[in-house]
Amino acid sequence: LEGVLLPFAGSQGEIESVYCAFNWRGAGLDKVARPAGAEAEVLMLRHEMVLEDDQSEELLLESEFSPSGESAEGELLLQDELETAKDAPALIDKLLEAQKMVERLQDVTLRSQLALYQAIARAYEFSFAAIERPAEYLSLLKNSGLKMQERAPMTPIVKLVFGVDYDKTRITEYSATLSYAHRLQLAPGQLADFLTNFDGGIRGVIAEERRLRRIEKGQAAPTDEESRLRLVRKLRTLPVRPLSEIKSQGEEFMLVLTRQMPDGGFMIVGELPQNAALLERAARKVLS
Repeated sequence: LEGVLLPFAGSQGEIESVYCAFNWRGAGLDKVARPAGAEAEVLMLRHEMVLEDDQSEELLLESEFSPSGESAEGELLLQDELETAKDAPALIDKLLEAQKMVERLQDVTLRSQLALYQAIARAYEFSFAAIERPAEYLSLLKNSGLKMQERAPMTPIVKLVFGVDYDKTRITEYSATLSYAHRLQLAPGQLADFLTNFDGGIRGVIAEERRLRRIEKGQAAPTDEESRLRLVRKLRTLPVRPLSEIKSQGEEFMLVLTRQMPDGGFMIVGELPQNAALLERAARKVLS
């Protein structure tokens, strides 16, 4: 009897499961007593995994073999599956790769729109690996104190990659981005370029995904006028300041949002942070 045991470790570094492959072909095995009428022996490898709802799911591997050596089909099948398991990295390794991309966003010198898109794209790739390896994915969720969300399946993915304590608004937005990518059935590796070339970038993708969700729920998408009025109502709730309070020290040119009051005067609603692209668009409007 020859065999191979391939252990798989969980996120805590402890062995959680073992992949087994055996070869029963050998001298003398054809003389092993077998029950009368038995067509074949079946090897069963069971691994129990505790799920979020405290129920158990069995992972069952069955492989027929012939002690007489007349058929090696079952043996070859096990060998193929073993080679696949050896070549495919564990899901935790995929997660660590994605988290490294997120860590780059903490470095101011590396922070950019492209870096963000690449991090989101890596989370998208991780989602495919999670779908292919549900047992490992459920284990990762449990160890992180997370659960599957039927209505927002991409939210746990984003939390694993970006961190459970990451900004909630960003988690929601990035989850919507991944959902839209899955909706379009984008292949892994395509999302970063897709976001770069999409009209409005990630903001445009999020808006489109939310629009489609409203349609699926039977809700009419708001018109441009309705969106404008909603924005105006929000702006009216913000506090205002006199123009004299504009910072005396700053850039030569800056953007300021003002509001005309009932008495005809103007008050500051807010000073926009320096944004070269936004300032350039505003300047072109003034010069045109």
